[in-house]
Amino acid sequence: MVILAMDTATDQLSLALGRDSGEVLASWTSAVPKMHATLFHPLLDQMLAAVKVSLQDVGAVVVGVGPGSYTGVRIAVTAAKVFSYTLNIPVVTVSSLEAAAYAARAHQGLVIPAWDARRHAAYCAAFRSDPYEQAWERALPDGRREFSQLVQEVLEVAREDEKVWLLGNSASSIVDFFRQKGEDGIVGVYDERTLLSGELIFRVGLRAIQKQPDLITTQGMWESVHDLVPNYVQMAEAQARLLPDRQGG
Repeated sequence: MVILAMDTATDQLSLALGRDSGEVLASWTSAVPKMHATLFHPLLDQMLAAVKVSLQDVGAVVVGVGPGSYTGVRIAVTAAKVFSYTLNIPVVTVSSLEAAAYAARAHQGLVIPAWDARRHAAYCAAFRSDPYEQAWERALPDGRREFSQLVQEVLEVAREDEKVWLLGNSASSIVDFFRQKGEDGIVGVYDERTLLSGELIFRVGLRAIQKQPDLITTQGMWESVHDLVPNYVQMAEAQARLLPDRQGG
């Protein structure tokens, strides 16, 4: 079965095609910010043509639901819902943060993806990686945290002598907060880029499917597609500014 993976939660537009056997047919990424809506369908058409696959061959969609750009994340989620309705196929949702973190799965320790959320805060989560045991588990939920709060929560869940790997455009700033706690010896920067490829979305989605094979059946998934929404984590700034005005009115 062919699986289509997609994500538009960051400045990267990420697409991939793979099989449920784990074979990756194609993985395409565009790093042109604020052009996801314009480029999504042309790039998808090109990718499908390049590997001689049609949309009718796709048996399931994996989509990153954020957190991330309030406007951007909706593009892939909306497309996934449209494909589900028109092709009568299931949608499997994954955390965009987890997919980014999965790039560092070969490293032992806690992997912390952290994307700038402004005002000394980050969209972040934590995952425990053990490549020797081929283990991968969540240690902290997705959320928006101030840097100091993130460091405190990481220190609470970290095991003795466990290494902490940061990735994303807030990584270096967060290292400074570990230093203030005297814990900079346990932390390292894996990469300051987002590293969110279509293949990573596919890999994390495939893990979910393999752990729960019934996810890939239409029965039981169809109703949830109606309620599928991005994980915004927080309201958009414009909404947040309007709320007090409405409450006051």
